[in-house]
Order: sequence, then C-alpha cells, then structure tokens
Amino acid sequence: MAGTMALEELARNKKVLFAGAAAVGGIISATLTQAFGLSAGAFSSWVLAGGLDAALIGTAVVYAQNYYQTKSLGMSDGLKQALKAGAIAGCAGGLLALICMKVLGAGNFGRMVGWAISGSVAGYVVSQQVRNLKRKPAMLAGAAGGAIGCLIMYMDFGYTTGVAITGAAIGLMVAMAEAIFRKNWLDVEVYAQRLGAGLNLAKPARQFTLSVGAEPITIGTRNGLDILLNQTPGIAPNHAASVYCDGDKTIFHDLQSGTRTELRAGEPFRFAECQLLLGS
Repeated sequence: MAGTMALEELARNKKVLFAGAAAVGGIISATLTQAFGLSAGAFSSWVLAGGLDAALIGTAVVYAQNYYQTKSLGMSDGLKQALKAGAIAGCAGGLLALICMKVLGAGNFGRMVGWAISGSVAGYVVSQQVRNLKRKPAMLAGAAGGAIGCLIMYMDFGYTTGVAITGAAIGLMVAMAEAIFRKNWLDVEVYAQRLGAGLNLAKPARQFTLSVGAEPITIGTRNGLDILLNQTPGIAPNHAASVYCDGDKTIFHDLQSGTRTELRAGEPFRFAECQLLLGS
C-alpha cells in the first residue's frame, strides 16, 4: 500500500515525470544512434542524431504530460505531431549546431552550444503540445538543460548515460519553466462519478495541475482534451467546456449552456465529475 501511494505521489510530480520521461527518450535516441552508426561522422552526429535527440526527448515529455493528465498509457494524436515537429526542427537545429561547431571549433564550448540548441528544440516541441507553456521560456529552459547535460557528459558516464542525463536535465528545466512563468493555474480533481452540490467525501481518481492562460483549457469526453470526462448523461459529447484568461479574469465557459462564470482563487468550482480550484 505504501509503495502504491509513493508511486501515485511521483505520478503527480510533474518535474519527476518530465525528467524521467526525457531521460527515457534520451536512452532510446542514444540506442538508435549507436545501432545505426549515426555518431560516426560530424554531419550524421549533429544533424541526424541531433534531430533524433530533440524529437524523442521532446515527444517523451509530451507523453509524460498526457499521462500526467489522464493516467492512461495510451498514445495520443499530439505525440505524432510532436515526433514530426521534433524531427524536422531537430534536424534544422542540428545543422545550426554543426555550423556553430565549425565556427566555434569542436572543443567543449562548441559542443555545449550544440547541445543547448538541441535542448531548445526539445523545449519548443514541448511548448507546442503543453497547454499555455510559453514558447520562449520553454526553449530557454531546454537550452539550459542541454548545456547542463553536456557538462555532465564530460564526467565520462558513457554516451547512452550521458544522453539520458541530458534528457533528464532538459525535462526538469522545462517543467520548472512552466511553474515559474505561468500567471495562474488550475488544481484539477476528476472523480469516478458526477459531483453534486453537497459535501463530497469520495477520493478523486485523478489529480493534476494545468497552467491557465489565453489558450483555452479544454474539458469534455473526446480523447486529446485537457480534462477528460466520462461519457455521462447530461454532458454533451466531445468538447463541453473551456477555461481561459480574459484580462485579469479566469473564465469558465460552459459550451452547452453558453454561460460564463468567473473563477476565483481558493473557491472550488464543480462541473460534471471534475472539481477545479484556481491558484495564483
């Protein structure tokens, strides 16, 4: 029981999830790089392997975000988009890194710049899929993680371990950037059954936190929405509601009735089987 509770607590810790997932993405990337001999030449090492690093590390973090919200191990459409965008942007970033290496030299500084570029691409990939994660902070955080990981690689852990540590650093820095730069957030609890107006003693099936911003947080029964509800009577299929910022106000928009309600910090708001608590 204690072990299960510890795992549940870890699953609610976004920093741990992002770092762990990105480390796994790094391990897969390093394994494929070595299997296909991509580290043999400068071009393949930076452009192809660099693209693979950015694509898999970024996609792994997107997968972690999906699991964080749904507690489902299933694949989402966002992963395909992240993988495609990561591969294209990662190869472009790898080419830029190779050019920097030519200009700055193939020494430690040049390699650190190259890894920082790969990390920034991974941050970009994550920012495209994680709601209200600002692009610039995510890219800067990814770059910092890449540079930190590059420094750690020089401690001679070996290539695969080094890429895994670099991935973990990128994932951790991106998670920290999301927490630091968000304006406010929603603490979300999703229950097995629809909530009434009275006292609720049930234990939530899922708990997670989402950043609130101008981009609407989506609520409904269709896979891929930010807050996934059950198919219950009274809830329209697909996209049922949204939460977004309108100036200094945080608005809950019920798309079924058309009503808009201002959410206030510290005051729980219930919709179907979820309870929302605005933080700031």
